[in-house]
Amino acid sequence: SGRHGSNAFVQPFWSQLERAGVDVILNGHDHDYERISVDGVREFVVGTGGRSLYAWPGRPLATTQTRSNQAYGALWMELQPGGYQWRYVALGQSGFTDSGTGSC
Repeated sequence: SGRHGSNAFVQPFWSQLERAGVDVILNGHDHDYERISVDGVREFVVGTGGRSLYAWPGRPLATTQTRSNQAYGALWMELQPGGYQWRYVALGQSGFTDSGTGSC
């Protein structure tokens, strides 16, 4: 749901990842933080370490679980046998947090 949004040309790539059993996708490019879940694949967009944060161009996607463009920060992930945990670490006093666990 960020400025660069969803692009139809990546759908074949996404489909291949789903068929291969991918559980988590990490990417950036949009200058915001967004956690999305599509067909059991959790995607993190973490573009909050760059030069500026983008305004949201519209409403969240139906698949968006949470999003923020209020603070620079980073995603911390710990991989474990059969799973992972994550925590978004924001700089400053934005008040935004995100954390959780997943299986793989």
